[in-house]
Amino acid sequence: MELEELNKTQIVLLTLLVSFVTSIATGIVTVTLLDQAPPAVTQTINRIVERTIERVVPAEPGSSSIITTEKETTIVVREDDLITESIERNKQYLIRLVRASGFVSGSEDSLVGGEGSGADQVQSIDEESVIGLGIIVSTDGLVATDRSIIRKGEVLKGITASGSVLNVTVVGVDERFPVALLQLEAEEGQVFPRVQFIGGDSLKLGQTVIALGGEKRTNVAMGIVSDLVYRDTLISNSGESGEEGKTITALDRIKTTIIVNAIAGSPLLNIFGEMIGVYTLDAQNVPGSYTPVSIVQAYLSEIVDSRNPNREESDAGVEEE
Repeated sequence: MELEELNKTQIVLLTLLVSFVTSIATGIVTVTLLDQAPPAVTQTINRIVERTIERVVPAEPGSSSIITTEKETTIVVREDDLITESIERNKQYLIRLVRASGFVSGSEDSLVGGEGSGADQVQSIDEESVIGLGIIVSTDGLVATDRSIIRKGEVLKGITASGSVLNVTVVGVDERFPVALLQLEAEEGQVFPRVQFIGGDSLKLGQTVIALGGEKRTNVAMGIVSDLVYRDTLISNSGESGEEGKTITALDRIKTTIIVNAIAGSPLLNIFGEMIGVYTLDAQNVPGSYTPVSIVQAYLSEIVDSRNPNREESDAGVEEE
C-alpha cells in the first residue's frame, strides 16, 4: 500500500508507531552511553523539587461564574548549592579559641579580615596558642567545644569570624560529657547568631556531611556517614526498692569517611547547615568519628536550666530535634 493511499486514522497510527520505536531506540542508546561514561559524569546529584499550587476562586460563593487558576512552580536546588550555602552560613558561628598570651593586636599580619564589634581586633597570632574551635550554640553567647582542650587556670580568648577578640569564661566542664561550654563576653542585650541543631534520629548511613576547621581561616572536609554507633545507658536506679534501673539506647558516635586531622571542637554539619556532631577527644580514637549533637544538647539543657530554673523554653535550641 502506498503512503498516499493511507487515510487520516492510519497516518496517525503510523506516526505513533514511529514515535514509539524511536523512543525505545533513544532510551537504549542513552543507557548504553551512561554505562560507558566515567563515574564523574554519572554522579548522582541530589535535587529538591518544591511544587506550589495556587488556587484563585471568587469571594462570593453565589457567583454565577467560578474561576479556578492553578499555578505550578518547580524549584530545583543542586546539592553543590546547598553545601556552599551551609558552609557560608555556619562560618559566622565559629569561634577560634586561643591562649590569652598568644595573640598581638595592631600588627600588619591579619589573621582574619573584617570589622567586628569587640574592643580588640586580632592581627597576629601564635599558631601554638590556638587550642581549638568552638561553635556558638545559644543567642546569649554559649559556645560548645571539646572538653579536653580546657586547662584549669588558663585564660582564653575567643576570636569571632569578624576578627573581634572576646573574653571567654568556662561555665561547664563535666566528666559525664565530652564537650565543654564556654561563655563569650557580651554587652548587655547583645544577641549572638547561633547554629541550628538536628536530632540524631534523622541521620542516615551514606548521607553527605561537612566538617569545618582551620586554625587561621576556615577550611572544609567532606565525606559521608559510614556508621552510627549506639550505646546502652543506665538512666535510673532506685536501689532501695530493689527495682532495676532503666536502660535506654542512644547514639554515642558518628563515624564518617572524613580522614583529615580535625581540630578539637570542629563542628560536623549536614548539607542543610544543621549541626549534627562535634569533634572531641572521646571520638579521636577512631579517625573520622564525631560526638553527636544530642550529647551537646543534653549538657546545654542542664546549663540553661541551672541559669533559668523557671524557664518554659530556651532560645538555646535544646528543645529542637
